[in-house]
Amino acid sequence: MAISAPVILLPTNGADYATDISTQTLSGTTSTDTKEIQVNGSQNGVSYTPGETVWAWTGELSLGTNTLNIIAVENITELPSPVTTITITLIQQDNFITVSPPTGVQLLRYQDKLESVNAENPEANTIGYNYYVSTQSGGINGSYVKINTELITDYSFYENNTTLLSKTQDTAGDIRVTTITEQITRVYYYSQYFDQNRYKEMVEAGQLPAVAFNENTPFYFVITAVIYDPVLGQVTESAYSIELEGSP
Repeated sequence: MAISAPVILLPTNGADYATDISTQTLSGTTSTDTKEIQVNGSQNGVSYTPGETVWAWTGELSLGTNTLNIIAVENITELPSPVTTITITLIQQDNFITVSPPTGVQLLRYQDKLESVNAENPEANTIGYNYYVSTQSGGINGSYVKINTELITDYSFYENNTTLLSKTQDTAGDIRVTTITEQITRVYYYSQYFDQNRYKEMVEAGQLPAVAFNENTPFYFVITAVIYDPVLGQVTESAYSIELEGSP
């Protein structure tokens, strides 16, 4: 019996997307019965160890539409799995709306969970954020696992930052008047919790290895911003934010 089809997790959880960067990396999960992963019938650019659950592929795209057909080959029978297909459109940079990685990132520690936090992106077409975790710095085979099951679109809190614009003093006789002009900028922050229950789900799904969920075990977090391009009618995810490290 053929094994199940490989799953694409990054960069868009398997959804088709457009980019202006010709070198692209895909990563995801597969059955432990897998001997090899093939992309368009080849192992070129594939990073995978037989029996592991995480795979990755890096390759160069051609300008226009690129269709990638990904299969897993079963270890004993060498039968191919059903095909997982993703289409990546490579377009010229001047036609593409880009999105920057989230900034203002921080990791808040609690007794039984962690919270990844980021400031709102400056791009007007940003529609939300994704939050990822790994047990290894840089990800396992370069891959992190998404924590949130749906795009995070609502802010968690905000801060008002006050900036002094000017300060003047006028004197009339014995009366001195000081005039201060300030600008208040409201910054919105988004966040996602990572607790033991979510980690257990990832372990049971074969997405992360089983390690202790305590203060002695570091986890590694990154955040991405997601933007909607009204010209292309497509959703694009940013590069990773800087990596955050911490334990409960």
